[in-house]
Amino acid sequence: MEKINTNTNGNINPSNNSNELRNKSIDTFANDSKATSHSSSLNHEDSNLEQIKSSVNGTFNEAKNKWQDLEHAMLAKGQEAGKAGRIYIYQNPFKSVLAASAVGLLVGFLFSATRR
Repeated sequence: MEKINTNTNGNINPSNNSNELRNKSIDTFANDSKATSHSSSLNHEDSNLEQIKSSVNGTFNEAKNKWQDLEHAMLAKGQEAGKAGRIYIYQNPFKSVLAASAVGLLVGFLFSATRR
C-alpha cells in the first residue's frame, strides 16, 4: 500500500500527491511508448526474417528440383550405357573375355606389387 504524504500537523497534502501521481503517469506513459516502439521494431524484424526465410526456402526448393532432374538424367544415361555394354558383349564375346582377363591380370599385378 502506498504511503500518503502528510505535512507536519498530520493533514494530507493534496498537491504533493497529485505531483507524484502525475510523475508516475508520465513514467508509465514513457515506458508504454518505449514498449510500443520496441514491439513495432520487433514486428519489422520479424517481417524481414520471414522474407529471408521464404527466399531461402524458394532457393532450396529450386536447388532440390534441379538436383532431382540431374539425378534422373544421370540414371537414364547410366542405363543407356549399361544397355550398350550388354549389346557389345553379346555381339563380341571373345573380345569381352580377353579385355576382362587383361584388366584382371593388371589389377592382380598391382596388388601383388603393393604386398611386397
